[in-house]
Amino acid sequence: MEITRLADLKPRTVWEITDDAFDLYRERFSLLASVSAVVFAPAYILASTAGVAAFGDFKNISDGPEVLTAFALNMAWLIPVLTGAYIMHYGATALAVRDILTGENVTLVNVYQRAFRRIFALLFASLLIGFFGFILAWTSIAPILIATYYCFTAHGILLEDRKLGASLKRSRDMAQSYFGKSLGLLCLMGVIILALMLGIQSLVAVLFAMIPKESGTGTAFELQTAQELVSTVSGSVIAVLVAPLPAIATTLLYYDLRVRREGLDVESEAEAWGVTLAPDPFGGVLNPKIPKGKGGRKP
Repeated sequence: MEITRLADLKPRTVWEITDDAFDLYRERFSLLASVSAVVFAPAYILASTAGVAAFGDFKNISDGPEVLTAFALNMAWLIPVLTGAYIMHYGATALAVRDILTGENVTLVNVYQRAFRRIFALLFASLLIGFFGFILAWTSIAPILIATYYCFTAHGILLEDRKLGASLKRSRDMAQSYFGKSLGLLCLMGVIILALMLGIQSLVAVLFAMIPKESGTGTAFELQTAQELVSTVSGSVIAVLVAPLPAIATTLLYYDLRVRREGLDVESEAEAWGVTLAPDPFGGVLNPKIPKGKGGRKP
């Protein structure tokens, strides 16, 4: 496959990239879910416990200097830990997707070994982006714009081995060239994840509402407690399971934008890394003109 041939293909839409992301996740579910969950799940539990407690301190911050001190100390270690965990799961998932596309042998240990080599660059990038998003949060739209412009920073650090400053500039340039597609994909991912989270919580509420109050299954308080527990656990499971999707989708978009801007061919990258290109793992991603049948496979 020649570079110019792939570069001349019809640009792929946000819907097509999202569809391919789901196809890839379904076909390599055990690998991609484990790569993400090994870091994201503990971080999610930490945010749901210590993070919620710290937020409670923030609401009571006017009670005295002791509460303010406790809040500051919690934030001093929570923010770097949670930020580092998120960017590590995101970067490791991006590496796994790259390896799948280029036909390399993908293992949980291997992707995290490579991600940990750039942990400081990843962490500083995440903290820097988060800092600017936080101080501009009052504008409402600014955090969304910042997330869009710098959503490819981890890809620059890990997939192109660039330095922090160069990766930030690289991400901004790529997103700026196709801002609508970049923003659209992030928004679509957010809507899908929110819909799944709300859907499972609504389903739990409906199921518990169907239990007759006179059935002898417990008091109203016990039923309410059980509902909250089931809703929390099921919501947590869904959050962990859908966590890889944004990283998968943005990595596919990253390659799509490189094709449009630079004529990049995944085959040429595989050759540069000295590996043999695997067959298209989910049909149509390397050649969008080929229609896909059920399950993402070519007919």
